[in-house]
Amino acid sequence: MRQEILPISELRKAMAVKARRRGQDWNAIFALQLHMAHIAGWEREYMPFKPRRFRVDFAWLVERLLVELHGGVWALGPQAHSWGTGIKRDHDKRDLAAAQGWTLREFTGDEVRDFVALHWVQGYLDAWVAQRRGEGD
Repeated sequence: MRQEILPISELRKAMAVKARRRGQDWNAIFALQLHMAHIAGWEREYMPFKPRRFRVDFAWLVERLLVELHGGVWALGPQAHSWGTGIKRDHDKRDLAAAQGWTLREFTGDEVRDFVALHWVQGYLDAWVAQRRGEGD
């Protein structure tokens, strides 16, 4: 599922170009990281909880992994994930994910920038593959 990751210096250069072009679009930056790390099988803006209209930023359907990115956690004023209704919506999303057997992991923009999100997803997917291989023995 995973190939050799590109050097961090190349990823940082590509992220800097993307950030200059579009501002701090953490979803686009994370998608670029996934692409450059050869991590495939994900969908963006997936709606796993029909008929609820919740969307998650990234989803791996086979592995049942959902990833949400929260870019405005340090912003002042109402933001999607740091205001009462947004926080409630995020709690509802986490509860639905757990009830339906999904793993939902949330990351901040800082964690995307510092490759924490990328490395966590790689580790999760590697463990998922290893577990599946172990079941076949």
